[in-house]
Amino acid sequence: MKTFTQNETSYTSKEVKIVNTTYILMQVKGKFNYINVQKVSVNSLLGKDFESFEAAIANYKNPKLKAALIEFQEELKK
Repeated sequence: MKTFTQNETSYTSKEVKIVNTTYILMQVKGKFNYINVQKVSVNSLLGKDFESFEAAIANYKNPKLKAALIEFQEELKK
């Protein structure tokens, strides 16, 4: 897990590999608050933003990605 702060906003990210696909999960807290899920590929520059972990989890059908989001959320609580 990586964390950095810029302009009074904290960015915490985690890279997750599910089968042959890599995702970057990010929580942004500060001036703006959101969860970002980005599929890492040659053509992917932007991820998808969600208001909460619950909204992000509900958006995806892949049970492994849902589990990764839940795990990331729990890690952030520690």
